[in-house]
Amino acid sequence: VGLVFSNPSFDEDGDGQFDGLNEFEFTGSVTATVDAGAGYAGIDYLVARIDGEIHGVGLGGTIPFGPNGGQTSYFTTIGSNSSGDEISFELYSAADDSYTAINETITFESNMILGNIMSPVELTLEAPACDDVDADGVCDDVDDCVGEFDECGVCAGDNSSCADCAGVP
Repeated sequence: VGLVFSNPSFDEDGDGQFDGLNEFEFTGSVTATVDAGAGYAGIDYLVARIDGEIHGVGLGGTIPFGPNGGQTSYFTTIGSNSSGDEISFELYSAADDSYTAINETITFESNMILGNIMSPVELTLEAPACDDVDADGVCDDVDDCVGEFDECGVCAGDNSSCADCAGVP
């Protein structure tokens, strides 16, 4: 989780919640993790939008234990004035004031509670617009190996660098 040096406009008081949440009659919560893939760091907030407008945010925090221990989780409270609204998500990074779209959407229901730290809602980022020649989900410009590692640990190797006298790696 990146460091937030100044609070974003949707969380000016710095409490990790959307400042406009009290404008809505109903709330619900989503506890989610995001498979951000390699090359993404400093993601500070999960932002929930309905019809393009922010309806909730969740500040990222590390899950301390259990099967998801060490992962970043977003405890997100979302507000709306009616059930049935489609919620889209984005990750917000304070480091560069950017938003990255999430693939999944959910339908808002009053008092909904989706996910928890033992079984969070799993979200994924939209595919990055980059070259990924080896189709490993990592952009080639940040991939430590474009190709596959051989048995010797050499990227795109032929297993010969660690072979013994009989030619066996």
